[in-house]
Amino acid sequence: MQNDTNKELSELHSKYNSLLAEYNAIQSSVQSYKSTVGTRLDKNNPYLGTSRKLPNVKSGKDNIVPNLTGLGYGGYITKMGMFKPFPDYHTYTSSLGQNGCPASLSENVMADQYSSTLIQGENMKVGQACGNEGSNVYVSSLNNSPSAIDVGCYNSNANMVPPDNFNTPKTYDECMNYAANNGYKYFGLGSLMADGTGLCYVQNTLPTGEKSTQCKSGYNDKQYGDNTSMFMYSIKNPGNTSLLGKYGFVDANSTLHEYPNDMIQQTNDYTQISNTDSRGNNLTTMTAASPDDCKTSCNSNSSCGGFTWWPQSNTCYLKSKAFPETSVNSNSTFFSRNKKINNMCNGRPLEEIDTNLWQTYAKGDNMDANGTQCNLTMENPEITNKLKTLQQQMDELTIQIIEKSAEVNQDNNLNATSINDNNTNLLKMIKGVKENFKTMDDINSMLSDSDILVLQQNYSYIFWSIFAVGFMISTLSITNR
Repeated sequence: MQNDTNKELSELHSKYNSLLAEYNAIQSSVQSYKSTVGTRLDKNNPYLGTSRKLPNVKSGKDNIVPNLTGLGYGGYITKMGMFKPFPDYHTYTSSLGQNGCPASLSENVMADQYSSTLIQGENMKVGQACGNEGSNVYVSSLNNSPSAIDVGCYNSNANMVPPDNFNTPKTYDECMNYAANNGYKYFGLGSLMADGTGLCYVQNTLPTGEKSTQCKSGYNDKQYGDNTSMFMYSIKNPGNTSLLGKYGFVDANSTLHEYPNDMIQQTNDYTQISNTDSRGNNLTTMTAASPDDCKTSCNSNSSCGGFTWWPQSNTCYLKSKAFPETSVNSNSTFFSRNKKINNMCNGRPLEEIDTNLWQTYAKGDNMDANGTQCNLTMENPEITNKLKTLQQQMDELTIQIIEKSAEVNQDNNLNATSINDNNTNLLKMIKGVKENFKTMDDINSMLSDSDILVLQQNYSYIFWSIFAVGFMISTLSITNR
């Protein structure tokens, strides 16, 4: 039985050495992949976030950047180093300068240390948004870059209403920005002042008055009406109020993954917006001594997304949405209740976007609790598969050792010398594990940088499995002594 035990321990040691050799090979692959990913995501990489052409594609010559393919229209390179070709001329022209995409093509991709690390991505789609790859996004506004088209000059502005406390003269940009960020489709400028400004009017329908010829150029050569007329403008892409407050994650391929409600948690912190009222979506009205009392009531209500505070009457209106329709009002302050994401992508940057950009992102599956999409397309499949095989081998080895340990536990004839020899071998094995895993902190740091987070779990698993196995056998041998 003694010889059998020694043989089994020798086989265990042999299996461990084989496992260790495989680990060392994978570690070498990881180091190589770390270098590749690090170069690709380097802040000095000139290709990230640009649109470029591949050289020699039209001429039919060999591509000097063999890891990338695409037609002669070029493509967009995401901030995570993925090349997304423009499949045709229409996609190419509709992408440049639109929805966060670069306004022009930069110099061609060249054969260098950065281009060799770029990844092939999916084709761009017509009107697809660019930017924020590798980041969380939060829809905080309707339209960050509003623009408008002329509608015409009308005889009367009587059917249009100026915003609350917005009855002082405004410039074209001020009136347009207010209309765009408060969900209005149209705005008008009338009562032209000597300084070129005028009164601002907003609404969601065209005016009913007859056309007029009394409008004139004002500030920055924009058209304004006089006391009996108004020049009307229509907001382009006014935005969608139902998208305000949404969270998502943009993966390496510029695909947006929305966080479902069950992954978003209300906090007890608030963003204060002065001189702002909020219309509708009331949960309840209450008298309070200060905004802190309103916060206490809102915090106790899971449906509360914020509140408006009216200090003159010590009144607060609790709201069911964090971003209902707002309007300028110097007598009110709006408090929006902040949220947080319960997900492993929570450590990534959070960028604020508007509803129009959200709508133009290519959409993918919703985020899941495991954060699968956080590393989408950034894993190395070869390394991942090797680690899965290694983990399976460790499972099988652990089961075998547990079974054999029962036999060892029944062996009462081991002499002290054999026990010491066995323990010495096991201690050497455990020491070897410690030595080979002493760089675990460096590996974890590397994994954080390179997005190969799956490796961190597997390496931890391997380490603790081997250590536990050695410790268990050693303990059993000592017990038998």
